[in-house]
Amino acid sequence: MLATPRLVQRGRLLPVAGVLVVVLLVAFVRYRRPWPQSSWSRSWPQKPSFQRVRPSPQDAIDTQRQGHGVTSDCQSGVAHLDLDNGVPDLTAAFRYSRRCVRPVFRAQKTSANPTARRPPTPMPGRLIPAQADMVMVNRTALGTTCSRPLPACETLELEVPLPYPTASTANYSHLLFGVASSSERMMKALDGFTHWLGGTGAQLVAIVQDADGGGAEQEKEEEDWLDEVGTQAKPGIGKTATQLAGLAALETAYRARGIRLRALPPQHRLARTVVQNHFAVLLSLLEAATPDTRWLSIVDDDTFFPSLYKLDQALRRYDHTRSTWLGALSEDADALALWGRMAYGGAGAFISVPLAETVMPYIGECLRQGRRAALAALEEEGSKPTAATARGRDSTTTGDGLLRDCMARHAPATPLTLVPGLNQHDLYGDAAGFYEAGLAPLSVHHWRSWYKAPLPAMAAVMRVCGDCFLKRWTWTGAGSDRGGEDDAGDTLFVNGYSVTMYRAGVHPDFRRMEETWSHAGDEFVAGLGPLRPALDDADKKSYRLREVVAGEHGANSDSDSGSGVASFRQVYVYKGAFGNDELDEVFELVWDEGEGATWK
Repeated sequence: MLATPRLVQRGRLLPVAGVLVVVLLVAFVRYRRPWPQSSWSRSWPQKPSFQRVRPSPQDAIDTQRQGHGVTSDCQSGVAHLDLDNGVPDLTAAFRYSRRCVRPVFRAQKTSANPTARRPPTPMPGRLIPAQADMVMVNRTALGTTCSRPLPACETLELEVPLPYPTASTANYSHLLFGVASSSERMMKALDGFTHWLGGTGAQLVAIVQDADGGGAEQEKEEEDWLDEVGTQAKPGIGKTATQLAGLAALETAYRARGIRLRALPPQHRLARTVVQNHFAVLLSLLEAATPDTRWLSIVDDDTFFPSLYKLDQALRRYDHTRSTWLGALSEDADALALWGRMAYGGAGAFISVPLAETVMPYIGECLRQGRRAALAALEEEGSKPTAATARGRDSTTTGDGLLRDCMARHAPATPLTLVPGLNQHDLYGDAAGFYEAGLAPLSVHHWRSWYKAPLPAMAAVMRVCGDCFLKRWTWTGAGSDRGGEDDAGDTLFVNGYSVTMYRAGVHPDFRRMEETWSHAGDEFVAGLGPLRPALDDADKKSYRLREVVAGEHGANSDSDSGSGVASFRQVYVYKGAFGNDELDEVFELVWDEGEGATWK
């Protein structure tokens, strides 16, 4: 039977109506959130997002302006937090507040010891407004609404150190870094490398394990490759056109970020794993060295230097013209008892060119000896990594052990020199205690695996004020709201990491590091200094840095305003307790990089 025109029209409308009903139901379930009383919970999300350093939305420029070039129009003022491009995992409705930072630049003496605890600077008033003064923001698929216009951005004057020299005025081509990894991990590591290598002139040499056409996949007998001539490097083993194209694509991706990357397949027939290439990359570093090269550095793909300028200044205290080996131990005494004293690679190991030339002829021999010692240890003790077998095992299971053993055999007169501020970071879980302790680290490690922290976003503030990363300020008696009433607790701001509000009566000893990581104990005292027990969730409320929003070169110039104001935003997020249906809270610091900054 033929359908009538009316039935045809109804048939066409039914799917449309069904789609609209589904959309409305999803929006109702997802975005219907009450305005509950606050509770206390740990703020770090299960899957923290990494930074998105990107230009601020242009629609924030053509609205009413206040100090620091920010707007009172709520929709445009929080457009960078919208559903499509904003911070992941935020509740659809959240409380929002902000402060506008006016840096007061002052020349400050930098401690020669980065492990020294910098005391927090006391401040008057309060940092974050009471909840009643926050703006309620509700994000839906149809747009963003606010409970009221954004209040004037209250100025916060912070005394900070002078900015470091920019990459355009400093050159670090005398530093040469080497890493062994896979192509996938190298792409995941790009943001981290960009922060400290981009535009610096320093070169990175990467041994890309999966670019080897043969390598570990070749079916050779054990004694065949053990009998190879160990001192002979074999460049270009098994390279095919496909593999070369993959390496070229990797170099292109890094070049787009201003990084001088030389990506290579494994260069030595005895270096058949990433671990072995972590040691054997020394050959490729020597090949890439120039007469101006001072230090050859072996790093992991998750080694992070907050500032290459600061690292270079620290290295200048050591003599690169002599046989010199620099590094750091693990902070965990149990790890030291198991694996021994060596330059733990995640912290960064630094080798002078004369020392590298001394051990270079023995690379193959050290690879063979390391494997034989490991096989003997495993045959004797099985696979259990006891202290008695550690010296044999780590020779093959860690590139750091291979380097140490080779140094001991062929450069015994060159001991390991420890560099304060380099950190292996053998910390599992929540590393907040380390970052909130007032330290100024030269390097950190394991930030993408053993614990999660958005290091490129965290350290981005160093573009604004040099050695201000992780600098601390405190507000006394200006803590958080609880149940709608003001608490009289203290507030701690750690620049680039967190804002923590403590309950009334809770007064942490900021001279000691809080034991927030999962296996903290006395075994870390020698490596990290005085510790204090971790506080319960009920005793503190933490906003953690989730992203930074900046324009080109770390600043957004509001050219339409004619004010020449440049700003840099830090977005700190408190994650509400999901079980209590608690709202998230967003607190922004808008740093003035333009005419508002003052100098003393």
